[in-house]
Amino acid sequence: MQSLKQKISLTLSLVAVFFILPQGGAFASVAECDYSKKYDDPKTIYLDPGADQDAINQAIRRLDGTNKISVFLKEGRYVITDSINMKRYSILEGDQKAVLTIEDHAGWTVDKPLITAPEGTSNMEVKCFQIDGNYYPDEKPEAKNYSAASDSCYRPLSWNSNFADCEEKTDDRLLGRGYYDMIHWTGGEMLSVHDMYMHDGAGDGMRVDRVREAKFYDNLVYKLGHDAVVYYNSEFAEAWRNRITTRGNAGVRVENSNYVSVHDNVIESFDRWDGGGPGVEVVRDDRGTLPMNQIYVYYNTFHHTYGPGVYIVASGTYKKEDLEAYVRNNIFYETGLNYSINWVGAIVTSGWYNLHILNNTIHKAYNFGILAAITANNCSVPGRWDAFFDVTFQNVSADFHKGQMRLVAGLGSLNAKRINPEYNGIQVDIFGKHRVAIIVYICLKSIKKCFFVYWQRVLQLMGLITGHIVP
Repeated sequence: MQSLKQKISLTLSLVAVFFILPQGGAFASVAECDYSKKYDDPKTIYLDPGADQDAINQAIRRLDGTNKISVFLKEGRYVITDSINMKRYSILEGDQKAVLTIEDHAGWTVDKPLITAPEGTSNMEVKCFQIDGNYYPDEKPEAKNYSAASDSCYRPLSWNSNFADCEEKTDDRLLGRGYYDMIHWTGGEMLSVHDMYMHDGAGDGMRVDRVREAKFYDNLVYKLGHDAVVYYNSEFAEAWRNRITTRGNAGVRVENSNYVSVHDNVIESFDRWDGGGPGVEVVRDDRGTLPMNQIYVYYNTFHHTYGPGVYIVASGTYKKEDLEAYVRNNIFYETGLNYSINWVGAIVTSGWYNLHILNNTIHKAYNFGILAAITANNCSVPGRWDAFFDVTFQNVSADFHKGQMRLVAGLGSLNAKRINPEYNGIQVDIFGKHRVAIIVYICLKSIKKCFFVYWQRVLQLMGLITGHIVP
């Protein structure tokens, strides 16, 4: 049987394999993107650099799904001042050095994406070129689509506020407020985005709502303003083989959706205030109508994420059988770098039923390795009071690392409501001593306080842990 040290050594070797790949390794798939084209395919309409949205939309309207099926952007720059509108049975593709972008200080209204389609449109594909979101807040004084005026106007407002006043005052925008999503589709089925380089945006990379069979794969995504890909109220969705560096929020977000697989991705972020959120975020709330009992997160590598590697929460009213998720065979390396909040670590969950955490390898997670919390509204981990049940986890290989602002630091397991931690070899450094990392986070509404209980015997007497613990 492998020792903990051997497992960690193996983990670092696997992580190294991901890191030494060329940065664009996931960007171009020869089978999907043929950059040796001679621009002579009779079923393709070729556009030259400088074409704007009017020329691109006119070409898309000429597609008939049989004789003309694709619009191809040749190498060069394409600046648009309005959205590109796709149609059924259409493909928008391009050379790997073709760059689609928006103008400086574009002044678009909220929820207006770069690429869209009429609601309910099916069978669309975007592939093989670059989208530059032209959002560079670090470039001063000219910051493309960001300014101090936009920051001061938008930042005090919540994400779902009415931004009309700010839109009147400035042509610039703030990330994460619903501006300049690169691709936004609503309704329909059989939609895919792949082999793209999507970078420096103010909004989401691909956002879909009420879509069936949406695929996001082999993309290189760098510093967007919100999620790299987000599935709302959708079914049979998949995100795989992407390399994502977050800035605004999550790498992959799954909200009120079902039959979703997130696998074989490499997700990281920056250690700074705008470094992003979770690697993968799974959310169920009262706005959703679909069950979420077929959610799979596996074979991903999460490293240096600003938020948790995986964040799974549920709130509102739902049936126990409507929730089930598997988090298995993932690698977590130095996750949870945001020291200003306590809901960080490798895997964080609250309010969720039937969560199975299996065969993951966690190395140097800040704050917690696995955090499962019952919380009240006055506590800082989102979730429902007294509504967390049925988490199992086993065979987790682990090391620990002290977070800079956490008293109880390192790699641990924060458990509630009879969690069964079968045969874990996890230890945590608590006050300078190694102890089995079975910790409970308890919130008492009567005194509006939350506190930790980490002594194994106390937890057993309280009936909060069962099963076998292997130190």
